[in-house]
Amino acid sequence: MDTLSLPSLGLPSLRRAVHRIALFAAALTVTGMASAGCGSSGTPQSENTPSIPAAGSAAIPGCSPSTLETVTPGKITIGVDNPVYPPWFNDNSDPIDGNGFESAIDLAIAKELGYTPSQIQVKRVTFSQAIGPAARDFDYDLDEFSITKAREQAVDFSAPYYNVAEAIVAMKGTPAASATTLAQVRQLKLGAQSGSTDQETISDVIKPVSSAFYGSNSLAVQALKNGQINGLVVDLPTR
Repeated sequence: MDTLSLPSLGLPSLRRAVHRIALFAAALTVTGMASAGCGSSGTPQSENTPSIPAAGSAAIPGCSPSTLETVTPGKITIGVDNPVYPPWFNDNSDPIDGNGFESAIDLAIAKELGYTPSQIQVKRVTFSQAIGPAARDFDYDLDEFSITKAREQAVDFSAPYYNVAEAIVAMKGTPAASATTLAQVRQLKLGAQSGSTDQETISDVIKPVSSAFYGSNSLAVQALKNGQINGLVVDLPTR
């Protein structure tokens, strides 16, 4: 597959829309931590000398598996998409193995809260389940969500932790792979996951002659491989 970064087409504003964030869905919101007894010791810690907690000991004073009100008492349940992709995760069958950017962050968050790897549970959820308004049976989900005002009405977001540009992925040797201008891209049939900011980019910014949207990113990838779309709009590292 070949990849074309959208900012190279003269669309630098797209970089703004794809902040990667951690989604805290239940007890681990900032408010949830306070109500569960997590608080500051009153002694600020130097940014240059971070402490690394031992396994099973919380780095946040007053915050531990015994005080946090999680879905399953004494455990932390992390929502994870299915499938997951590099560079965010490495192994779809064992997503919280510490290999991959978000997998490593998941382990680090759990460790900061005092959970050992054996106390981590994985709950496979879809994109819409994670950011929709329905009740959730996981504690938080860290899965490349973009922050939008509409989504903030249904879920609590952390601060952004990763900024990326969007890109168009095309199969090698196809006309889409050789497109270099926005005018050429607009002649393509583009696809993306339904409900994503990639869909908004296609509909509101690129405005191609034809488009198609799919229930999951894996279905959109398969559509690209099957020749049903010419290009797939995704975040640049997810390719």
